[in-house]
Amino acid sequence: MKNTHWHILGAGSIGTLFGFYLQKAGVHIELIKRDAFAGNLPHSTCVNIHLQGSKSINSTIDSEESICFKHFRPSEASIKSINHLLIATKAHQTDQALAPIIPYLTDSPTVLVLQNGMGGVDLVSKLVPAARILVGSTTEGANRPQPERLVHAGIGTTWIGSLEPMHQHLAQELVSDWQKLSLDINFDPHINQRLWQKLAINCAINPLTVLFNCNNGALLENPEALALMQQICDEVTEVIARQPDLTADSGLFDTAKQVAEKTSANISSMLQDARAGRETEIDFINGFIEHKAGVLGLPCHTNAQLVKSIKQIHLAQKKA
Repeated sequence: MKNTHWHILGAGSIGTLFGFYLQKAGVHIELIKRDAFAGNLPHSTCVNIHLQGSKSINSTIDSEESICFKHFRPSEASIKSINHLLIATKAHQTDQALAPIIPYLTDSPTVLVLQNGMGGVDLVSKLVPAARILVGSTTEGANRPQPERLVHAGIGTTWIGSLEPMHQHLAQELVSDWQKLSLDINFDPHINQRLWQKLAINCAINPLTVLFNCNNGALLENPEALALMQQICDEVTEVIARQPDLTADSGLFDTAKQVAEKTSANISSMLQDARAGRETEIDFINGFIEHKAGVLGLPCHTNAQLVKSIKQIHLAQKKA
C-alpha cells in the first residue's frame, strides 16, 4: 500500500475507525482534533478498538486491539504540509474545523469528504477552491461509548467517487489503494446518486427518532411517526425528481421502513447528538431538502416543520 501521509479532520467514530484501519495498513496517520490549536494537546492518544465479530479481520469472534494515534500539532507542523485530508466532522462543523488548518494545506490537496447530509462539499470548495475533492458514503457502524474506546459494531460498505469528472481518476486510484485495507471499499462513478439516496433515508428516519425520542425500529410501531415518514418521503422524492442526472425512488417510503427495521436497535446519530445537548445536522439533512424545494418552488411543509421542531428541542435542552 502507498505510504501516503493522511491527516484526519474529525476524530469521532468514523474518523477514528478509518484512521485505525489505515494505520494498521502502514499509512502514516495524524488526527486533527478540535483543540489542536489550544497549545496543550498531547503528542498522541491511545484508543481501544473493539471489533464485534468483524468480517473485515476474518474473524467471527469479538476481539480487542489498542492503537495510538499521533496528533497534528500546529506548533510542530510546516506550512503547506497537509496534502491528503479526510474530513469526517459533522457537516455543520466543516467550516469551523477546516478554517484554522487552511495555511497547512498544500496548494492542491486531495480532500475526501466523508459525512452525513449534504452541503459539506460546498463549504470545502468555498474555503479551499484548489482542492481536489472526493466524496464518500459509508454504512460502517461505529460508536464511541468512552473517549478512549471505539466499537466497530457493524460491518458495512464504503463508496468513493467525485462530483467533478476531472477528479474521477483520483477516486479510482484511491479506491484501488484502499482496497488493501480490511474494509469493503468501492469506486462509484455515480456517487451523487448514492449520496442523495442516503440523504433521503436520513431525512425519513433521523429527525423522527429525535421527535419521538426513540430508536429506529420504534418508529414502525408509531402511526404518527409513520404518517410523517410518508410525507417526508413524498417531499424528498419530488425534490430528487427535479435534480439533473438523478433517478427518484418512487418506493422511498418502503425503503425507509426497511432500513428502520434492519437497524431497529440503532440510536441515530442525530438522536445521540440531541440527547447530549449538541447541535444536530438537521440543516444539512432535512434543511438541505427544504432549501432545494424552495429554489424549485415545491411545497416542503413537513421537512420545514421538522427543521424547526428539532431546533426547538435543541434550544429547550440548552436552557434546561
